[in-house]
Amino acid sequence: MACLHRIMLVLYGVGLLLLLAGGCTPLKEVNTFALASQATLDKAAAFDGYGRFDYCYDSVLVYTDTAQFLRQYDCDCGHGTAADTLLRHADNILSAYFAALAKLADAKTVIKTSPLSNGVAAGTYGSVTVSSTEAGIFSGLVTAAQDLLTNRYKSKKIKQVLDTYHDTVRLALSMLMSVTRHSKDLIEIMSNRFRGKVDDLVGKAESPGARLSLVSVYREKTLRWRLAAADDDRQYEALAKIQEGHEALFQGADHLKEESLKKKILGFAQNIIFLSQ
Repeated sequence: MACLHRIMLVLYGVGLLLLLAGGCTPLKEVNTFALASQATLDKAAAFDGYGRFDYCYDSVLVYTDTAQFLRQYDCDCGHGTAADTLLRHADNILSAYFAALAKLADAKTVIKTSPLSNGVAAGTYGSVTVSSTEAGIFSGLVTAAQDLLTNRYKSKKIKQVLDTYHDTVRLALSMLMSVTRHSKDLIEIMSNRFRGKVDDLVGKAESPGARLSLVSVYREKTLRWRLAAADDDRQYEALAKIQEGHEALFQGADHLKEESLKKKILGFAQNIIFLSQ
């Protein structure tokens, strides 16, 4: 009986250790989702394709109808560069937040945080306008990311973090989604205007060679714009999935280890990864 009692105590001890270990298991699905979101935002911040500077430069060509000399097509597109820089800062700030969320979900995660020395300032940057409210949202996220990454929060704090910053993250993502959708709309409007302009010039061309040159320029430009619009579509959809995934985490913050929620969060992570390829 004494031997059986000792065996039962050992088994009880092992079971208790397993139970405690299970209680400390990293939230892998949350970690995977947060890292996928961070990677997408890092990629957006590092994007060197068609941006607001390029749009400004092309729009001068498309919307200028009375110019007779090359100098009349020159334009200061510094506001486009400023808009590109500002949006990179916004992506970096959100990236740092999701990096912190990933760290909370798994303390063993090694992450490279984005630089947060620059915020998002209110103002108008060509086709991009940032209100003082929106600037304040990103300022709040800078503080959040810095606090979460330096104060050694534990995984049990994830619910607190989601409760505190859910609305801020949602608004920040909504702003980036709005800017991305607006960018695509501007490109499509410009493309349609350019088509009409070139069509008129082709009709007036005096030789097959002149017509061929015009068609060549038209195809080169419109192909570039189609690719840019496709990039905007992918970015918009990826941001939407990040927003939906963060909403799901917020709504299920009390049940992060339930299988149905874990499966749902992994699904968002997979979609984000696919859209960012």
